[in-house]
Amino acid sequence: MMHAKKPAGIFNRVSSADRVFDVVNIVIMTLITIVCVYPFYYCIVLSFNEGYDALNGGIYLWPRMFTLGNYKIIFQDGSMVGAFLITLIRTVLGTTLSLFLTSIMAFALIRRQLRLRRVYVTMGLITMYFSGGLIPLYLLIKELGMVDSFWVYIIPNLFSFYNTIIMMVFFREIPSTMIEASKIDGANEWQVYWRVVMPVSTAVIATICMYNAVYHWNAWFDGYIYISTPSLKTMALLLVEMINQGKAMEALRTSGNSLVLSGMSGPTENSVRLATMVVAVVPIMCVYPFCQKYFIQGIMLGAVKG
Repeated sequence: MMHAKKPAGIFNRVSSADRVFDVVNIVIMTLITIVCVYPFYYCIVLSFNEGYDALNGGIYLWPRMFTLGNYKIIFQDGSMVGAFLITLIRTVLGTTLSLFLTSIMAFALIRRQLRLRRVYVTMGLITMYFSGGLIPLYLLIKELGMVDSFWVYIIPNLFSFYNTIIMMVFFREIPSTMIEASKIDGANEWQVYWRVVMPVSTAVIATICMYNAVYHWNAWFDGYIYISTPSLKTMALLLVEMINQGKAMEALRTSGNSLVLSGMSGPTENSVRLATMVVAVVPIMCVYPFCQKYFIQGIMLGAVKG
């Protein structure tokens, strides 16, 4: 029995075009990924390479003289370990408190029975576009007694109206029948917030937590202005100081007088700086995959049953 030959119609042409598009898309995205990832990978490679050997160049894909000496200097230095702990405490405490205040404000602003709700929203929007400036902010922080204090990392960053708007938009999508049913069962506003709204808001909670955690982990400018005690400095601030201090030595190396590096070995300022950068970046990168899964889940499906 002979099978009829399928005509080469429009569907076959579209399918071929789709395959070409997929191939081109994969190639372009692969190149973009390499361009974005390779600089960080290159820093990791140099951080594991012997410092003076790295100054000779020619290292691209893997260390030429593998060593852990750069990382040993970091973890043997008490200031580095202390800065890591300060950064960790700041990130955990700042993210937790900011999430609580932002979510409870967002929940209050979506409740129609809240008096002067529009006034509060307007005031919040004004703070997004206008600020008092750096000098008035410094004077305020000084008057509050938070200069050279750990709380200067936490209290000024407790609330973000931009994050509040994100949570308000998400909370408005929660079916009103869920809240009404809990109110009929005798729940007060606090119980509605804690037992109804928050459990079904995993996606937006993960998003806001990521925003706050990345900010607190990478922030250095507030410490640069307000902190002078070495024991209160964060990893990001120490890294900035290392970069600034290393510029003079780097200019010396690239000057007309070349250095003979063949007989020299051990860590350099640049290799220790790269190792510090890796230690500062890798932890926050490891957190992201655990939050990513919440961005794609349909957490509201089946939340209300008829």
